[in-house]
Amino acid sequence: MASNKLKVQRFRTNDLNNNGGKQFELGKNWCEEFFEIDSSLSEAIVPLVFKPLCIEHAPFFDKEIELKLSEITNRGDRKAYANGQHGLSQIKNFFIDDLGLTEENNLSDYFAIYKASINRYYLYYIPQILYSNFIKHFESITPDVSIERDSKRAFKDIDDRLSLQQIFYGAPGTGKSHRIKENGNVKKANEKNLVFRTTFHPDSDYSTFVGTYKPTMRPVADKYKAVAGKDEEITYSFVPQAFLQAYVAAWNNQDDSVYLIIEEINRGNCAQIFGDLFQLLDRDCDGLSEYPIMADKDLSQYLKGKDENGQDVLSNKDGIKDGKLRMPKNLYIWATMNTSDQSLFPIDSAFKRRWDWKYIPIDTQKESWCINVNGTSYDWSDFLEKINSKIESATSSEDKMLGFYFCKAENGVISAEKFVNKVLFYLWNDVFKDYGFDDSVFNDENNKKITFRMFYKANGKVDETIAGKFLENLHVSGTSGNHDEDDAEKAAGVSEKQVRFWEGFNKARESHDEYSKIYSEKKPLAQQWMDLSFGSSAYHPALNVLFTKSVVRAQIYISGSDRSLEIFEHFKENESALNEIAGVNLDFKKSDKSYSIVAEKSVNVNNESTWEEAYEWMMSMAIKMKSIKDRFGI
Repeated sequence: MASNKLKVQRFRTNDLNNNGGKQFELGKNWCEEFFEIDSSLSEAIVPLVFKPLCIEHAPFFDKEIELKLSEITNRGDRKAYANGQHGLSQIKNFFIDDLGLTEENNLSDYFAIYKASINRYYLYYIPQILYSNFIKHFESITPDVSIERDSKRAFKDIDDRLSLQQIFYGAPGTGKSHRIKENGNVKKANEKNLVFRTTFHPDSDYSTFVGTYKPTMRPVADKYKAVAGKDEEITYSFVPQAFLQAYVAAWNNQDDSVYLIIEEINRGNCAQIFGDLFQLLDRDCDGLSEYPIMADKDLSQYLKGKDENGQDVLSNKDGIKDGKLRMPKNLYIWATMNTSDQSLFPIDSAFKRRWDWKYIPIDTQKESWCINVNGTSYDWSDFLEKINSKIESATSSEDKMLGFYFCKAENGVISAEKFVNKVLFYLWNDVFKDYGFDDSVFNDENNKKITFRMFYKANGKVDETIAGKFLENLHVSGTSGNHDEDDAEKAAGVSEKQVRFWEGFNKARESHDEYSKIYSEKKPLAQQWMDLSFGSSAYHPALNVLFTKSVVRAQIYISGSDRSLEIFEHFKENESALNEIAGVNLDFKKSDKSYSIVAEKSVNVNNESTWEEAYEWMMSMAIKMKSIKDRFGI
């Protein structure tokens, strides 16, 4: 056995997550075999000394790091104690704060620990590009060293930022497909036409995924045209499908990453679709299939044959070496899976084990979208939070909850028709139909249950009053816009200027400490309002800019709920005190659908040089609105 050892591991997400709740963790192999820590010890301390490989890390040469490991878990793992700054362990502080490593940029990199002797350990940070050279160099200078690598993850000389086989899963609308589409490596591959897509469904099978003989048209030879009486005739030829197209492209382009994207993987019978290709999903440490399979006669003939241009289908014959198929190291297979789908063909555990799984959580704060229903603009993010709470309560699961992109907005606005046809249809037919409509949010103004047909009038148009009632029952925050003002702004063609105004507002927010502590940043959209939040679902602040009237406003908007009038009258009773806090005389406005308390300032906002003045006033007034809420809110 070697007297000294080197162990190499690629970073995990938690290793570089700047969050005290995500801990640096070492597995049983590290703890018991490498560090030789007695499993009976409740904690252990490993002294590390950093040895830089890059010139920019020279200032940290010989820096000492205390790796303090916690009590052993049932799996034999040990977590690093938070003995550093900001609730992190010293080793996480070092990687994140000193070396500047991040989840976004360094998950393809490695760290290594060299055991020179008992209680003498050297720590290395290895960028991916240096990985192979580091191993070779280490072996050359210490020939007796025992090197242990993370064989499941250390794929050499390929783009391994994410795993070769990965399923992105989560609730509908969480952005799984978007996540893949926007991946930088996928974009690069797409520019070279090296991304292949397919969607699984109940009728998918091996032939539609891999390839099969199909009738095609071919030209009739000139000497037979007169006899045949036609220029083309039907023939049968092997037609490759998504898998085979990606397979061929990967073998023929070994220096590039090739991606096969499978949408809705759990809607098809994976055992039937993959067939014996299932064996190829086991990859070795070089990314190649561990267990090649014999290609059937049709597949073998195609891969050994010529394409329509007379070129070899496979220029790299390793793809059919000895008549066998094997996954190349540069073929990535990524898939999406909606957890809400009632899959006809559940994925078996053996198939699951051959994939890495990436959960895409629900994020309700992606952008500032609204739902326009019955004259009121309801906050989409607030709706998602409210309805997801109801779904979770009814189903005891996240599977049927709504992701932010469940319904697409146009210019940040979801129309009443789209909201009813897509969102409410899903809620009534795919969620609560199986769990009941017992909650009072499903009651109309007469306390009777709202059935889905009630969302439509006799002429087939959406009944926005009923849709609005449902949103009010949920206490979704909304702004009752002045449609005459909205129409005037649109007619003036100021949408581009609106976006620029709110972009400037966000930039000014960065230097306004008090405002930024209270209110989070909102995405700038082509609209005259920006909804804010200060912790109440019954009412919220909003800011407005009206270019046609040369005014800016700050207001407390009280959404249409059962308590709206009570809240409004409570504020009105304290009008003098509210005016004193605001430093202006507030305008208390009442309508059939909502109530608002408004402050307004004349500013020539068509002149961009006045925007800084407008921003300062709006943020100052929003802070005062928060003070009003804190002192007089109910």
